Amino acid sequence: MPRVDFYIVQGTTQDAQWQFACRLIEKAYKMGHYIYAHLNTQADAQLFDQLLWSFRPDSFIPHHILDAQSPRTKDNKVAIGWQNPPHPPYDVLINLANTIPEAFSHFNRVSEIVYGHEESRKNSRKNFMIYRESGYPLHTHDLRKTMRE
Repeated sequence: MPRVDFYIVQGTTQDAQWQFACRLIEKAYKMGHYIYAHLNTQADAQLFDQLLWSFRPDSFIPHHILDAQSPRTKDNKVAIGWQNPPHPPYDVLINLANTIPEAFSHFNRVSEIVYGHEESRKNSRKNFMIYRESGYPLHTHDLRKTMRE
């Protein structure tokens, strides 16, 4: 059963969500995890792919966009996609989509990142209720104050 973490970030745009996701992916990557970032569409996945290459000048996170033709090897520690999430070795899911992906329960950790836009909060509340009603351990991290400092 995965641990589910909700991170509430400062900002009212999707950029705030994605910037934090990049930092979270970087941290998990350095800890040796296999990470899958799940987005709404192929276009979103391609935009996030570009951001992950450039979000910080001194950062390097090797990754690839996962599609039907992508090889699934242990060399690919960070994947970005919009379709059904891959199974192991990926152990961390960063859900940047509006809904919960079907195979989320195959991961050890699930991260949902909430930003201040009303639609984001609405989707996050819905996802929170689904996880809670299903009995998953939930943890909330309000980073709005710490991100200002």
